[in-house]
Amino acid sequence: MKIRKLIIGSFMMFLIGSMIFTGCAKKIVEEEPIVEEPSNGITVNIVEFEIIGFDTLSGDIQNEVDQLKLERGYNYWESDDGYILFIASGLKATGGFGIEVLSVEDNEGKTVVSVSETSPDPDAMVTQAIEYPYALIRFEGTTDDFSIMNQDGEAFDRKEVDLSAQETVVGIYVGQIDNNSIEVTVGEDFMVFRNYIMGELISGIESGDAVKVTYQLTEEEQYQLIRIEVLE
Repeated sequence: MKIRKLIIGSFMMFLIGSMIFTGCAKKIVEEEPIVEEPSNGITVNIVEFEIIGFDTLSGDIQNEVDQLKLERGYNYWESDDGYILFIASGLKATGGFGIEVLSVEDNEGKTVVSVSETSPDPDAMVTQAIEYPYALIRFEGTTDDFSIMNQDGEAFDRKEVDLSAQETVVGIYVGQIDNNSIEVTVGEDFMVFRNYIMGELISGIESGDAVKVTYQLTEEEQYQLIRIEVLE
């Protein structure tokens, strides 16, 4: 009888021990996290960039920026220390608009640029003046395969200046016709040139000055003033 009780007791202890071991083993397996390797294999590198001013650009690039900022889009130029990137929101009839570069990424050889565009609240007090919001940055270590989008997923198209379409004349500056137009005598003819930023372009020029005018004929058959310089 004692032997039988001993055998039964040993068997019960074996069962209890097996249940405890199984439960612990199961608990350990459940608590171990499953790590999955990324399946797409895409490498994204954050690229540092520097915000630069208009006055840091060469004269040729400044002239292009003056024309490009009239429309929404982007353009870039290669320099000794990487790329200069220009992104514009285009002409705005009032103040209160803005544009800012948030990040630049190298995404498997594609340069991905994220931009934030802002606009004034409907009830906000804004200046009643034409503005051209744009951003200028410099960076290096990427390709020229650009993808530029704002916070709403709207893409920017590349815009380039057709330098071959520009023409130059020499004449005498007469004066302003209105806020956006000036008159210049070229020989015996009068030529009218237009630009939305005329005040900036003719600053310091006086009636009677001999000038060199660079312009381009628009689709509307108007002379778009690009640059005007006083001749010595």
